[in-house]
Amino acid sequence: MRFILFLSSILIFASSTLAQSFVLDTTLSRRTLTVTVDDDTLTGCFLELYASPRAKLSAKKSVRLGSAQASGDPVVIEIAQIPRRIKTKRDRRRTAFFVMATARCGSSLLVSAADRVRIKAGNRGAGKKRFLQTLARKVLQQEVRIREFEPSLQFTSPVDIQVANDGSGRLFVVEQSGRIQLVDATGSRSEYLDISDRISTGREQGLLGMAFAPDFSSTGKFYVNYTNVDGDTVISRFVVSPPAADSVDASQETMLLTVDQPFSNHNAGQLQFGPDGMLYISLGDGGGAGDPDGNGQDPTTLLGSMLRIDVSSAGSYTIPQDN
Repeated sequence: MRFILFLSSILIFASSTLAQSFVLDTTLSRRTLTVTVDDDTLTGCFLELYASPRAKLSAKKSVRLGSAQASGDPVVIEIAQIPRRIKTKRDRRRTAFFVMATARCGSSLLVSAADRVRIKAGNRGAGKKRFLQTLARKVLQQEVRIREFEPSLQFTSPVDIQVANDGSGRLFVVEQSGRIQLVDATGSRSEYLDISDRISTGREQGLLGMAFAPDFSSTGKFYVNYTNVDGDTVISRFVVSPPAADSVDASQETMLLTVDQPFSNHNAGQLQFGPDGMLYISLGDGGGAGDPDGNGQDPTTLLGSMLRIDVSSAGSYTIPQDN
């Protein structure tokens, strides 16, 4: 299993020369790595956890294990896997690696002391290799199984599939033509939303992405990314009431952001809420052969960018202060 380090993580590594500011208490059971941060000054901070073969953060050798919002004291983070990318350091008959964390508290970035974790014979069971392979197969203490789901279902140009995380077991399939299809837990399909009357389609245009708000089960809010009839990118919010409803009134749209697109291709379209509760929006460079307008290298345009906005307020959106 490979892990991708985001740009923000690389920037964190560049700041890791800061004084060590808090302490981790790390334990390794037979299957689970448990990290405890007992520091009430971190309440409200965003924590990211890393593992490394050395006692320092390194963009090349450190692996991001997970994250958590420090909403209380203490903060306990459980990781049911150790990435295979971590090469443990030999210590006589034992092996060891190091666990560190960063805490972003407003505009401040704190770095923890490194906590050494040893893999002992009791942890290895039938052997260290088997132990690590078992951990690598575990994701948040759940086995990952893949099976074919309702092969009889057919969709037109599907570009995205999402779940609402509301316990309903529903799947939402985004079709480029401007429709979102709902598939319930029994495999039955129905039309959830139709905005085909306000989008441009063809090539790389259309309805391109969808993201449910983290509090969708109570607010009914979700967001879409599409190209309008002029070919420009639109980020909109819809609200379904009640959230468990199986269809959405297409007139209940609030447009949050419109971005001019000079060409019909390279629109990107992915939407995703991060663990920090912010909405991340991918925008392509505007298209054209070879990016003729140079948008990908122009910091004054939103094109060719990953946008991060706060949509938690009742109005449109705000720009986070730590962007």
